Amino acid sequence: MTRARLAVALLLGALALAATTLLRAPVAIAEVVHVAALPSALAPWRGVDVPLEERQYQLLETRDVLLRRYATPAGESVLACVAVAGPENKAAHPPEVCYRGQGWTIEAHVEWDVELAGRVRPLEELVIAQDGARELVWSWYRVGDQETGSWWREQWLALQARLARESTPAALLRFSTPLADGDRDAARRRLGRFLAHFLPEVDRALAAGGAGGESRPPR
Repeated sequence: MTRARLAVALLLGALALAATTLLRAPVAIAEVVHVAALPSALAPWRGVDVPLEERQYQLLETRDVLLRRYATPAGESVLACVAVAGPENKAAHPPEVCYRGQGWTIEAHVEWDVELAGRVRPLEELVIAQDGARELVWSWYRVGDQETGSWWREQWLALQARLARESTPAALLRFSTPLADGDRDAARRRLGRFLAHFLPEVDRALAAGGAGGESRPPR
């Protein structure tokens, strides 16, 4: 091996060692967000917490989780799930993986941008079915002040934050509502009405917990 090749090999080895050290070293998170403390009353919506089983915590890969069913006096219903990653900054699996693990069938899967609570959010939309019930699901991820509907993109953003030694926990946001009579547009409007009340509360909680300020799509 020539001296030049040896120098390159040593340099690459040193870079790999440095990257491994950075990834393994714990990153200080500003504070635990405790999203379960988010308001349960968001007029006209009223929420009731849904108990989580140990298997669900394992799928979400965190215990800083809100799982709450909100409803209105008119009978509208939305199940809200917000899961903030633990110290390893490891966000939950993609929602379709979790749903399949619980016996749901994925009937449709699309990606699109929706204006919610004053700004555009990139999200994934699922239609899921089980035992005659059908639901419309919206989900996306947040890392610092960036949002994405892609789990792979979230993993990349989290890796960048970890290499930069930034205390930016990742969060999964997932919302589902019954798909009555297959009317997807009505279900979308219902989610939009609910999220107009709910998202400002989530944005404030994540910002206060060290997850960044005003969210924006990834660069």
